[in-house]
Amino acid sequence: MEFQYQDFKNLLKHKESSILDFKLQCNAFAGNKKLADNAELVKDICALANNVGYISHLVIGVNDDRSSFKSVKNLNLTEENIQTLICQAIQPPPKIEVFDNEWNDQGVEPEHKSKRFIIIRVQPSEKKVYRFNRNFISKTENVHFRKNVVWVRRGSTSDVASPEE
Repeated sequence: MEFQYQDFKNLLKHKESSILDFKLQCNAFAGNKKLADNAELVKDICALANNVGYISHLVIGVNDDRSSFKSVKNLNLTEENIQTLICQAIQPPPKIEVFDNEWNDQGVEPEHKSKRFIIIRVQPSEKKVYRFNRNFISKTENVHFRKNVVWVRRGSTSDVASPEE
């Protein structure tokens, strides 16, 4: 299945929210802080997965206020790598789709043309609670994400769920 340019444009009409997150870049699977960057991606997907009843999206290549765009250069940010990481790191694994898009057609706005965007669609929760299935801890990378922690979206931020949630 393909993610259409018009669908991308529709996402850009909305601010970040509990079901929509924008990241200008994602260094998961690459760079010096691999554990930290992978943990950050897992946290974002876990938080989006905990939206009961709503399809959520994580759009990589767009800054938070949707005013600038950057082509995703991370060649390791692939559907296979993302799916594998999510299956290993979130319990139960949420259903996600990963779209790797670069639009060059007529009608594509110049600021989007020939830029690679990664869009992760997170299917709605089926009244399950998604949580970290492993620790992401490293003193050198200053990472402290613990197993069994549940992340949720509160507006435009991802936070640890309270016991009530």
